[in-house]
Amino acid sequence: MYQEVLRDIEGIGIFPALSLVLFVVVFALVVLYAVRLDRAGVQHMAALPLDDESRGFALRTPRHAHSLADQEDGQ
Repeated sequence: MYQEVLRDIEGIGIFPALSLVLFVVVFALVVLYAVRLDRAGVQHMAALPLDDESRGFALRTPRHAHSLADQEDGQ
């Protein structure tokens, strides 16, 4: 049923071609952007999730972690 409705629409055949062209253009732009990125900037951004100092603070161990470790050593 839906196929017959779509076949009756005037000029519907252009939409698949337009969507393919739009996809190829956007894909090409993203590839060009990725190729032109600064390598040092990319390495910096890649290390951000692992870099504690980039958050503005260093991760600290909880206060009770030391006391628990001392208690286990004493036993």
